[in-house]
Amino acid sequence: MNYFAKNNKQQQLYLAGSIICCVLFVFLAITVKSHTSNLYFNVYLYQYVETKLQISFVSYLAIFVSLFGDKFVVIPTIILTSVVLFLKQQKRFALHFFAVILVAALLAFFLKNILAVPRPGAFAYVANKYAFPSRHVLLFSACLVFLYAVIPQAKGYKWLKIIMLFLFIALESLSRIVLGVHWLTDVIGGFLLGTACGLMGAYCFNHKPEPIPNRLLFKTMIFIFCIISIAYLSFVWSELIHEYRIDSLHNKKQNHTLPSKIDLNLSMQ
Repeated sequence: MNYFAKNNKQQQLYLAGSIICCVLFVFLAITVKSHTSNLYFNVYLYQYVETKLQISFVSYLAIFVSLFGDKFVVIPTIILTSVVLFLKQQKRFALHFFAVILVAALLAFFLKNILAVPRPGAFAYVANKYAFPSRHVLLFSACLVFLYAVIPQAKGYKWLKIIMLFLFIALESLSRIVLGVHWLTDVIGGFLLGTACGLMGAYCFNHKPEPIPNRLLFKTMIFIFCIISIAYLSFVWSELIHEYRIDSLHNKKQNHTLPSKIDLNLSMQ
């Protein structure tokens, strides 16, 4: 009876958390769409990063951190991991894991194109590339929150794991801001919507929970992630350097000049 009562309480928390995150996301989306040019903290943070953190090493590091939310890495990783777990008779978990990332990816695609919020600076002029919400942060948050919610937690380490979860998501968010492709509100929106997807996935899964082979799950996922990441970077590394303008940043450093500030108001029109 205690187990069912505890499980029911967790279910209520997951559902309530998912709904709250959705409501906050809607409020943020309306604010961003209506008052983007007036969001001072977006502009201030962008200017700070543009002038203080435009260092080649930091940008290279941000590219590697961004892999944890890159759609060309995360989605194949979770699909293949789900297939392996499905074949190992972990069918419910595999289907829910796959569903969480699928819903998160679809929401990111449709909301980006519907809201059509321009990216910061020069990235605002790239065709069909929109800012809100951050797909990287959305996918990464959905994956981590779902795994945290469905995998049994050892006593005494719960808060440590929560802190680590938020730290990882914060690092992913920071990497997108450092690369200059997102506003602060974009990564917050991605976090809220990703958390909502992860919690809703956990809510659905825990209606009929089943034991999860933690070791098999993480070994499989880490192995697949590493293989896909290496293959992905080997094909697109030079394109990423050019896309994020790290090559031009290196030239500026050699010429001992600071990166020029971009007309933020113009980029938001």
